[in-house]
Amino acid sequence: MGVSSGNCLTIGKGSAVWRLERIVDARVKEIEAMPPVWHQERMKNKGPADPVFVAQVRASLIYNPSTGVLTWLINSGKARIGNRAGSPHPIRGRQIRVASVQTTAARIIWLIVHGEWPSVPLEHANGDELDDRLANLRLLSTSVRGQITQDRLKQLYTYNPFTGEFVRNQGNRHRLKCGTTRPSGYIYMWVDGHAYQAHRLAWLYVYGVWPPHLIDHINGVRADNRIENLREADWFQNAANARKPKSNTSGYKGVQWHKVCSKWTARIKHNNKTYHIGLYDTREEAYEAYCKRARELKGDYARVD
Repeated sequence: MGVSSGNCLTIGKGSAVWRLERIVDARVKEIEAMPPVWHQERMKNKGPADPVFVAQVRASLIYNPSTGVLTWLINSGKARIGNRAGSPHPIRGRQIRVASVQTTAARIIWLIVHGEWPSVPLEHANGDELDDRLANLRLLSTSVRGQITQDRLKQLYTYNPFTGEFVRNQGNRHRLKCGTTRPSGYIYMWVDGHAYQAHRLAWLYVYGVWPPHLIDHINGVRADNRIENLREADWFQNAANARKPKSNTSGYKGVQWHKVCSKWTARIKHNNKTYHIGLYDTREEAYEAYCKRARELKGDYARVD
C-alpha cells in the first residue's frame, strides 16, 4: 500500500526488472480506473483526505520508513520509475508534486502512512528538514504543547522581549543566550529534555498559553524572536509573509516575463489558487499591480519584497 521496509525497491536486470514492470503496470491500471479528485485535495491539503486520492498517491510512490526515501512507481512528467521523488530544499524540506498537489515530502509521507493529512504542522525531531525517516517525523502540537508551563519556563529562563533572547537563570554566570539555530533558520531550545522552537516559548513566556496555530515572524527573519516581531497565523497567512524566491529573475516579487506576449505579467497565489493579474509594458507597472492585489487578498500579512 505504498509503504515498504528494508530495501524497498531494487532496480536490477532480468527477472527483477520484469517484476517491477508488472508492479508498475498494475499501479497504472489502478490510477486510470480512479475518478479525478486531485482538485479537491489541492485546495484542502490538511485534515482527512479523500480515500481515492490516498490510493492514487500510494499507487504512485513507495516509501521506505527506515531511510525516509520516496521512490516513483510511475512515469509522469519529470517522474521516472525508480528515481527518488522530490527536490531538496534546506529550509522548506524536500518538495514534491504528486497528483497535481505540491507540498513537502514529509506531508506526503504522513498521508501515505496514516491515510490523512497532518492536522497540525510537522517537525523533524533532529532538526534536519531533509531527514524524512518515519521515526524523525512528529506532529508539532503533540510534541510540544502542554509539556511545560509558563511558571516552569520562567523558573528556568529569563526572556528579554526587546532582544528576543533567552538566558538561563542558574549555572550561566556570563549570562550567555540560549538556543541553537538550525538549518531551517529557527532557534531551538532544550527544556526538561524536550526540544522547543524558541519563538513558541517566547509566546508562552509572555502570554501564558501555547499558540493554537503557527507563529509568524513579521519581518521574515526566523531567528528574530522579539515579541513585537511575533504574531499568530494560519498556514496561508504564514505563507503570505514569504520573501521573494531566489529563482526570481525579474527583481520583483510576483513579476515574470511572458515570452509569448513579450510583456511583463503579474500573478499571485492565495489559498492554493493562482490569480493572473495582468500584462504590462514594464516590470515596475506589473509590480505595482502585484502589490495592490497582494494587500487586497492578504491584508496585513502581505509581503511584497
